[in-house]
Amino acid sequence: MKKLRPFWPVIIALFALILYANAAGNGFVYDDTPEVVMNPWIRSVRNIGNIFGSSIWGYAGGVTNYYRPLIHIFRMGVYSIFGLNPLGFHLFNILVHGGVAVLVFLVASRLLCENSYSTNPQTMYFSVVAGFLFASHPIHTEAVSWICGIGDLSFTFFCLASFYAYIRLPAARVPSFDPVYVLSLTLFSLATLCKETALVFPLILIAYDHAMRKDAAAPLRRVAGYLPFFGVAAVYFLLRVHAIGSFAPVKRHAEMSTFQYIISAFPLLRDYFAKLILPLDLRIFYTFHPVTSVKSASALSGFIFMAALIAVLFTAYRRNKRAFFFLMLVLIPLLPVLYLPGLGENPFAERYLYFSSAGFVLLLSLMIQSAVSAKPRRVLALSVAVCLLVAMYSAGVVRRNGVWKNDHTLWEDAVKKSPDAAIAHYNFGQILYREGDIGGAIRHYQTALRLQPSLKVYNDLAVAYNDIGMADDAIRLLQSVLQLSPNFADGHNNLGVAYMNKGMYENAIEQLKIAAALAPSFTGTYSNLGLSYERIGMKEDAIRNYQKALQLDADNITARNNLNALLLGEKK
Repeated sequence: MKKLRPFWPVIIALFALILYANAAGNGFVYDDTPEVVMNPWIRSVRNIGNIFGSSIWGYAGGVTNYYRPLIHIFRMGVYSIFGLNPLGFHLFNILVHGGVAVLVFLVASRLLCENSYSTNPQTMYFSVVAGFLFASHPIHTEAVSWICGIGDLSFTFFCLASFYAYIRLPAARVPSFDPVYVLSLTLFSLATLCKETALVFPLILIAYDHAMRKDAAAPLRRVAGYLPFFGVAAVYFLLRVHAIGSFAPVKRHAEMSTFQYIISAFPLLRDYFAKLILPLDLRIFYTFHPVTSVKSASALSGFIFMAALIAVLFTAYRRNKRAFFFLMLVLIPLLPVLYLPGLGENPFAERYLYFSSAGFVLLLSLMIQSAVSAKPRRVLALSVAVCLLVAMYSAGVVRRNGVWKNDHTLWEDAVKKSPDAAIAHYNFGQILYREGDIGGAIRHYQTALRLQPSLKVYNDLAVAYNDIGMADDAIRLLQSVLQLSPNFADGHNNLGVAYMNKGMYENAIEQLKIAAALAPSFTGTYSNLGLSYERIGMKEDAIRNYQKALQLDADNITARNNLNALLLGEKK
């Protein structure tokens, strides 16, 4: 062990890289396509101004709560080397994960003993355990195997690097112009530009100083040491408000009251801790069931969990400050993801546990260290147990990486594990539709509608009906939808297509005109109008609509071919 000491960071990093080797060949999945493949900002450094002045979805004109400019910069760098080959983006994620695993090892080497790992071979053993447990924990597969998981990977990397620099400093040099303190501050500022969750990092520093600093500084000096970090957070806040208009312009789950937000957070926190302890049945989408009453089973179990957690924290604070801090390292990064109005449709996500898992594996390593200290003869048995745990973790990682191979494997797994998730069925239906399995797509669209009615799903189901000649079903479906949503432009367009398939061109023209009035920039509507007019012999109207379609989209091949054939008199 002692001879290997300088090489342990390399060994841990290599282990992480090998463990995720089967993810390197995976493709773009889920949001990877809009965020990478269709993202024009990553293709030129001239877009840096836009990147820092807009939300992460600014390139598509979207409104979101996410201001993460460094993510675009990372992707720009990968694109400059690999183009749109997903291999490069996956390799980048895997390399960052390897770096985070090394940082967990380095942090453990200082927190599990009084001195640096280089002077304590025994602590080296437990630090290595922490590094290997982190590298292999299956909860990380979403963050590492999904290209869009780079936000969690990168902010965790910079936060842990900042923390490692901070804990190397004696209290007398916090704050100061010491290069290590400046480095810690700089790394934290980079973390904030990767993901908003990094803003809780100063709370981690406060918890560390209060629980573990042996050379404690005077209270005023401690506060002075935190102020620059809060200053960085304030600068980030200003940049964020300038870029997206407010701190969180999009409010999710608006049907819930503030009280329901609060009582729903407790079961969420319970589930996060449960996933860390037992990372089984992993999936891309977890169905969220809001807690609406304090009398519900979910609320009661959440309250019981919170009471138990508070009791454990209080006991740990009195008896073992390291255990207390490691628990806080699990808890603090989860605080932002308990704010339901600022999250997406699915408030629970495995990637949110990436930073917290560092605290979890440190706590596990501490428990192993304590068990060995109490009875040194246990070291062999505990070593075997650790090896078995790492082996089981690793098997779970390799198996889960295969699920992230492509959209089909990902969403097929999702509908099996989350059969009550409408979005999982809808997304899998879209995949099946693109693959030509229209019947399979229809079944999943119908399931999605039963679980959660949506205009988008109604529309895609009608398109599928039209594609396989079920025009009557498409007509009945869209007529009922349009009675409730008369301004649904896509619905009018596809109802027009259904009438066209039935040869009812006058009815089709009526619906297509409404669609054109509601969405005048949609080129497909004018193509359909042109064809409908042509079929009833109104050639001038047909020509005018084909030309309109080409004005909006010069690459509309259908409109161009029909127009040319009509002008040449070759259309039969």
